[in-house]
Amino acid sequence: MSSLLKAQTANAKGKGKRAANDEGEAGPPRKKNKQRVLLLSSRGITHRMRHLMGDLEALLPHIKKDSKLDSKNHLHLLPELADLHNCNNTLYFEARRHEDLYLWAAKTPNGPSVKMHVQNVHTMDELKMTGNCLKGSRGLLSFDPGFDDGEHWKLIKELFTHIFGVPPTARRAKPFIDHVLTFSIVDNKIWFRNFQIIEKDPLKPNGPPETSLVEIGPRFVLTPIRIFEGAFGGATVFSNPEFVTPAVVRSQFKRAQGEKYRAHLHNCNNTLYFEARRHEDLYLWAAKTPNGPSVKMHVQNVHTMDELKMTGNCLKGSRGLLSFDPGFDDGENWKLIKELFTHIFGVPPTARRAKPFIDHVLTFSIVDNKIWFRNFQIIEKDPLKPNGPPETSLIEIGPRFVLTPIKIFEGAFGGATVFSNPEFITPAAVRSQFKRAQGEKYRARKESEAERDARKEERRRDEDELAVRKVFA
Repeated sequence: MSSLLKAQTANAKGKGKRAANDEGEAGPPRKKNKQRVLLLSSRGITHRMRHLMGDLEALLPHIKKDSKLDSKNHLHLLPELADLHNCNNTLYFEARRHEDLYLWAAKTPNGPSVKMHVQNVHTMDELKMTGNCLKGSRGLLSFDPGFDDGEHWKLIKELFTHIFGVPPTARRAKPFIDHVLTFSIVDNKIWFRNFQIIEKDPLKPNGPPETSLVEIGPRFVLTPIRIFEGAFGGATVFSNPEFVTPAVVRSQFKRAQGEKYRAHLHNCNNTLYFEARRHEDLYLWAAKTPNGPSVKMHVQNVHTMDELKMTGNCLKGSRGLLSFDPGFDDGENWKLIKELFTHIFGVPPTARRAKPFIDHVLTFSIVDNKIWFRNFQIIEKDPLKPNGPPETSLIEIGPRFVLTPIKIFEGAFGGATVFSNPEFITPAAVRSQFKRAQGEKYRARKESEAERDARKEERRRDEDELAVRKVFA
């Protein structure tokens, strides 16, 4: 009886815990979710970026915030900082040029890690949504079904689950779930939203329960750039081929705006732009401004009118006919170039300086995927037979040149690539190959000369030895 009383007393004191000397089989140990996240940024962040970090710190009670990282080139220090703060996850905001924001999400210290570009940031204070949630409460995670389509999406989902999933044992977490964090995939980008869970309509407190969602904030969009095997580095597991850096986008936009301004300044809707490189290579841009498309071509075999000195001639300001090779109707890229050349080289009858005469023809021929340009005068009578019957003939005027299409862009002087010529080799690469071949040829000649000199020297030594033997014989 006394042993039974002692057992009951031990159970009451231990609150159901098993005694140390209990010989019964213990159940499997319960795995605890011990996720801690280190949050920090680089120097150069703006107020909007700082407020976004504050919103994330308020939403995730298991976050530990640290001061700014002094150098952007010392990312290898971040796993050590996470270890000092007893964190096994890291969110690092990297600011560039005071306008571009990147987010590193990593499992420390062994990885993996993902680098993402942050866009369309809207903080809680900026949105002023009607939703609200308890500070320190835990949130549900809702992932788009697209996260199960690819291996890299599965890895990002697992990483976000560890970082944004607040463990129930977090020190500052409250035992309530009143909001949901959603991650949606649209156009290969991750859209983040935060919603409050409302079980009853506040306008109908006595009505039946109706679960609804009200947005709280913040909002932002993440574009995955690369996934690394390690923490903030290592082998590349995934690379986004569609990602274009914001600096390149701004450069293309400024170039398009500049061309648009120049076209507007001259009231032109077509542009021919000659681009010279290394004082020997010439490129021609032909574009519809301001919206495109545009084509970039390499110009070769240029011969001007003064250089050719042809017998043909035409009236300055007269309009010319356009003659296109049948090959321009074979592919979509050739059709687009034909349409572009028709707009650029076709002189409208209402042009201010155009004369009402048609006395020459511009020909565009396709040979070896290159466009050969020629200009011919139209002669209706033989000048040697003025009284003879009319005989239409063509006499070349000039100039001559050959165009090799390189790329066709959707916009004016930039934008998405519609066509790319896989056979094009830059003149610099051609010259490099030629110089390399010349160098190999020179080395082969020098080696041949060295072998010939060695044979001559060996033959001379043999003759000297033979002469010495004859003397002492």
